[in-house]
Amino acid sequence: MSQIFHLTLTGFVGGEPFNAASVRRKLDGYSGRHVDVMIDSFGGSLTEGLAISSAFRDHGDVTVHFRGASASAATIAAMGAKHIAIAPEALFLVHKVSMEFFDWADRNADQLDDFIAALERAKDELDSLDAHVASIYAKRCKKPAKDMLELMKREVWLSPQQALDYGFVDEISQSDEDEDEDFKPTISKAQASAFKALGLPLPPVDIKSDDISIASTIINSIKDFFRMKHSSADSQDGTAVNTTTNDVNNAAQPPQSEQVTQQQEANNIASLQAQINELRDNSSKTNDAVKQILDILQPGRSAETKNVVSQAVNNAGTKQQKEETAFERFAKTSKSAKALFDSLP
Repeated sequence: MSQIFHLTLTGFVGGEPFNAASVRRKLDGYSGRHVDVMIDSFGGSLTEGLAISSAFRDHGDVTVHFRGASASAATIAAMGAKHIAIAPEALFLVHKVSMEFFDWADRNADQLDDFIAALERAKDELDSLDAHVASIYAKRCKKPAKDMLELMKREVWLSPQQALDYGFVDEISQSDEDEDEDFKPTISKAQASAFKALGLPLPPVDIKSDDISIASTIINSIKDFFRMKHSSADSQDGTAVNTTTNDVNNAAQPPQSEQVTQQQEANNIASLQAQINELRDNSSKTNDAVKQILDILQPGRSAETKNVVSQAVNNAGTKQQKEETAFERFAKTSKSAKALFDSLP
């Protein structure tokens, strides 16, 4: 029988639906009743996580069920629950508190001293927050706070059994299938590189070689594109053009079959350019993909096609920068990381 959740909390801690006001409002609807809460989130706002933890504690009878990969403020939010369970395939991460610093300015020696003093105050604040979070974990796990601080410093993903051994959770949810104790999930090198690019530590998994190149779909599209041109050219060689009416106008524009071919070529070029541009967010594989793409563009292809595709390839090597808010960066990272986790076997 599948588990029924009264609250499902996913995404950024501090956004909808994972924020203290929304959680309290929903808990009020279950006053005096047991509540099952599903959490699947890479974290977010520390203050919101603390407030949600208090909301769970105030309600009294709350069981949190960890699914997927949960980290940071999402784990802090769960600490106020009466009971915590984790799925056999889930992952759990705690780490030290961090702040974002945005600063770019010229300074003289005095101004630099002021800036250094401000950074030292920020570090003291972070140390204080770390100590507070460690004490919350320590109370739950019944372990010394210094041990929790050390674990937070290591910043490693915990398996369900490790989370249970530390005391973060009270049980591992029952599975319909027996789990092989020696089994470890496997991810590709591409997935491993993406985890590192997102600033997330790798889960406890084995890494295998990639079976499919990132450029394969682009290369297949290019091959189909040139096969289409070749097939179209062959058909035109055996087809007479109808010029029985208005010879002057017909001479001024390409035959209909050639017009169709030109439109198809334009559509395919646009499609190829869009696919190549997708490589911008995966710079680690751009060079290999570019080489494979250029190998296909042999002499004899149309100059227009080679110029457009080559330009798209060049553009793929330069990632466009734009200013993003902290929430936008987190949302993008969370979405990408969630997709990576969903791809794990």
